[in-house]
Amino acid sequence: MSDEFKLHRKPTDKPKRLTDKQKQTVLMVMQGLRLKEIAGILNHNVNTVNDRVTHMLERYNVRSSTALITKLIQMGYIDPQKVEVKGR
Repeated sequence: MSDEFKLHRKPTDKPKRLTDKQKQTVLMVMQGLRLKEIAGILNHNVNTVNDRVTHMLERYNVRSSTALITKLIQMGYIDPQKVEVKGR
């Protein structure tokens, strides 16, 4: 993101919503699944899942999965009451 864009961004602007795969991954992390387990359920390589999580950490400017989940709940992107993991 260029500095020029950052200067024009309003503090209330939210990053884009989560993709379906990102949301699915975060919900599985919330359930306590490890990346290897998530990769198996989604039939993805563990590196793909790791890259997805890393991208979300950077995108939402947090350093841990716990901080990411907290931020996404606060922003209304995920509802902890509706966590449902299939395939386990």
